[in-house]
Amino acid sequence: MRSPHRPIITRALLIGTAFSLLPACTQKEPPPPVALPTDKDSVTLIEKTPVIDVHTHTFNARFLPVKGIALGKRDIHPLLSLASDELVIAIANLIVWTTPKSPDPSDKRHLSPSDRQPNSRLMEDLARSVNRDAMALQGNRKPRSITPEKVASEPAVQGYIKLKTGESTFDNLSAPEKARLTQVVKMFGDGSATATQNREGKDEIKHFIDTLTSDEAAMEGLFRLDHTIQRKRQVDLIVSHMMDMAPTYNQPEDGKDLLKFERQQIPRVNRQQQKANGNMLYFAAYSPFRDQWGEGAAKGHALQIVKDAYHKQGAFGVKVYPPSGYAPSGNVIPHCPFSFASQPCEQWKARYKPNGVKLDPTVLDDRLLELFRWCVAEDVPVFTHCGTGEFQARKGYAKLAHPQHWKRLLTRHPELSNLRLCFGHAGAGGFWFDSSEDADWGRTVYELCCQYPNVYCEFGCFDAIADPVARANFTRQLASLIKKSHDDQTPFQFSKKIMYGSDWFMPMPAAADRVNYLNSFRVAILKAGGPQPAELYRRFFFKNALDYLNAPKRIQKGGLPPALKLHLNSLLDM
Repeated sequence: MRSPHRPIITRALLIGTAFSLLPACTQKEPPPPVALPTDKDSVTLIEKTPVIDVHTHTFNARFLPVKGIALGKRDIHPLLSLASDELVIAIANLIVWTTPKSPDPSDKRHLSPSDRQPNSRLMEDLARSVNRDAMALQGNRKPRSITPEKVASEPAVQGYIKLKTGESTFDNLSAPEKARLTQVVKMFGDGSATATQNREGKDEIKHFIDTLTSDEAAMEGLFRLDHTIQRKRQVDLIVSHMMDMAPTYNQPEDGKDLLKFERQQIPRVNRQQQKANGNMLYFAAYSPFRDQWGEGAAKGHALQIVKDAYHKQGAFGVKVYPPSGYAPSGNVIPHCPFSFASQPCEQWKARYKPNGVKLDPTVLDDRLLELFRWCVAEDVPVFTHCGTGEFQARKGYAKLAHPQHWKRLLTRHPELSNLRLCFGHAGAGGFWFDSSEDADWGRTVYELCCQYPNVYCEFGCFDAIADPVARANFTRQLASLIKKSHDDQTPFQFSKKIMYGSDWFMPMPAAADRVNYLNSFRVAILKAGGPQPAELYRRFFFKNALDYLNAPKRIQKGGLPPALKLHLNSLLDM
């Protein structure tokens, strides 16, 4: 395998050529604000109906293996693939270092424009950390030493510091800085991050970076700021979903740059829940690779982590994320990826060839089946990513989230027929916006929702909803499916299985204004409800969510913050 360290002159020439081929990076205008109806009945319905967002995130960069993500995925992003391991590590370390280490938010790198200078302490510290990290990655082979000057010349580093210090907006960055930072952000989303402005005039890339590097204790408040008009909160309750990514990207949890999932992350998100005044609850993440990777690795360890979170740490449910490398059933071990960089294959080995022995795919099936059987026995809700893109560990892993895998699981295991399951993203946007693209995803989600008593879906990150034409298509499709479910007398009515979600704070280029995103759904659901929209509207925005969450049973179990218990009971009484 070729070394990832190409000659500096060659790489510089390639990067220059790549930038010259890029189209000009222009600032897109935000979509027009959607006009809410002004008739008395609609105004009253909107004002009196609470909103539950069943798909949000409240982690920051120290909850994610940022360095592992950058090293494992940068070879599939054109510009980052031309950078050395060392420069990729530099921007990853910079992102983590500028993120507070709660509960001591003062432990944070406060940047200034002078930090971009090669002789600054920050550049020297970054170069030192990069050389240390690169040495550990390469084992016995000594990597090329990187200098503070080289770190300071990296466009992503320069652009990042300019944004974080307020010295520049994204629109005013240089073309190389824009291009490189865009590629960095794409590694955390669906690859469509652009410079669309939001309501406050901040572009989506800056919004994402600022939120990702915020104090974890401030996250629920940041969500509230994004969803407030004239001091009135627009969302009454959020469901925060954790991500357990360290095993996927094979980054050791040092407890500082990457918090330990079981010992630090879960207690900290529980602390967020405790301090949110009843406005937040959370799902603990599950990774089947925990049985073979990391501290405490042993058969059943992955399941024990979520059991302890549910029974002892106030978790409401379980989040699974198939694009990180596994399907809910019918697993097949993918081929080791070919890459000029070393880390993609090393990460593949951590997932599928632990201790040098290739994993039998049925082992993954058995681990997932054990989880789902426990969830059915305890009536614990499961939330799964179900979209055609987003945060896949390697290109092609998104297909592991296809609802057909879940259909096969539920068909082969009748004992799981009562599994309380929500399809995040509802199979992605193609089917829902009247497009033939990947239509079988959304169609299968619809069928499963109508066939099983506790299967639901939500429409997080449907940023096309802000476009009037796309919104009209969505409304027609949703209304058509609701009517079809009623006319076909399906076992379970589709109108009782749909929920609102946002996937905050992931970038949404076409719907950067989060209130406008919510209002777009308000208008769509009102129109889909026909002449008497109140029942569908109330179900979509909060009643179906309470059913999916199994709120009465979770309250009865105990272990929730008093304010959350009180808030849930008030919602159940509405």
